[in-house]
Amino acid sequence: MFDPELLKSITCTAGPTAGNSFGLTVTAQDPFGNTATSYAGTVHFSSSDTSTGVVLPADSTLTNGTRSFSATLIKAGAQNLTASDAASAFVATAGVTVVAAPASKLLVVAATTTPTAGTSFAFTVTAQDPYGNTDTNYAGTVHFSSSDTSSGVVLPANSTLTSGTRSFSATLVRAGAQSLTASDVAGRFSATTNLWIVAAPASKLVLSSSSSASTAGTSFSFTVTAQDPYGNTDTNYAGTLHFSSSDSSSGVVLPANSTLINGARAFSATLDRAGTQTITAVDTVKAAITGSVSVQISPAEAANLGLTVPSNAVIGQPFNVTVTLTDRFGNVATGYRGTVSFNSSDLLAMQLGKMPADYSFTAADAGIHTFSATLMTPPSQTITVFDTANGTLSATSPPIAVGAL
Repeated sequence: MFDPELLKSITCTAGPTAGNSFGLTVTAQDPFGNTATSYAGTVHFSSSDTSTGVVLPADSTLTNGTRSFSATLIKAGAQNLTASDAASAFVATAGVTVVAAPASKLLVVAATTTPTAGTSFAFTVTAQDPYGNTDTNYAGTVHFSSSDTSSGVVLPANSTLTSGTRSFSATLVRAGAQSLTASDVAGRFSATTNLWIVAAPASKLVLSSSSSASTAGTSFSFTVTAQDPYGNTDTNYAGTLHFSSSDSSSGVVLPANSTLINGARAFSATLDRAGTQTITAVDTVKAAITGSVSVQISPAEAANLGLTVPSNAVIGQPFNVTVTLTDRFGNVATGYRGTVSFNSSDLLAMQLGKMPADYSFTAADAGIHTFSATLMTPPSQTITVFDTANGTLSATSPPIAVGAL
């Protein structure tokens, strides 16, 4: 009859590989190590490895006190495999060291998922088998790439791992969603970690306008953006901006000192002086944070007509008179296309047709045209010129002294 103090033993194949079946033998023994061939109990199996995918033998009996089985463990490292007889409280445990299966994937883990643009951050690459174990025998070479292909990006050179894992550093520069990928150079597998790159502190202001041209005296819009050295918008910029312009005319309208909203803001300005003008924004505390935009200011509509004549003229001899159209800011009205007509206090000159004929300005005139006129009657006369459609555009010369040679 079976002695209730019988023990049993369990032996396993040494160093099984994760996910692979290995053999084990269970033997019922008496206190002296003899096989208890009459043992008829039921053996139940359990393991310290409770991972999904573990396969243990079903509850079983032995044959003549012993029997071989197979099992599959998943988690690499030291594990226990236990056979027990619930009815007799017999228990036997075997220790087994599970070896990781060959690597089938890489794992990339960054020390931070929100690195700052232009700042190095650490990350770790681990070679893993299908069960998440580190393959300490992995001898492949890892290549690195990123969705950020900007100038200034720094990635590790092709590298091997040490006992299946290794720490590296990288620097990305383009703000926003980016990825970092580690790939086995043999093309077997790769892994990617997703990052959100935060802009570095602002180092400059970028001013831009939807239009590079505006009309004198007319408001136009422009945008100011605070950018880091890599062209990213610094959404955390909290500086106060002061505005100035190359146009110092009295009617110029610039924004008051202002802050930005999430690193950017739209403003409006009005400039008066025709030509290329600039608007500059500067941080009121950090003068190095500054930026400008150039705007081509076109003259407004003609508001004044000017007439230039000599102070003296010779009877019957032609001389030059120049007509200039300007806008209300004093800019030459280069867009003027009106028709001007002349008359004079010199009736004889008028009768003889000595005044210029009516003339329509062209683009080539750019708001200024020179004519030829002749006076006939001393001692002094005036010349008047006016827009034939707009009587407010007119000018009369000062008296011109008329005499003989």
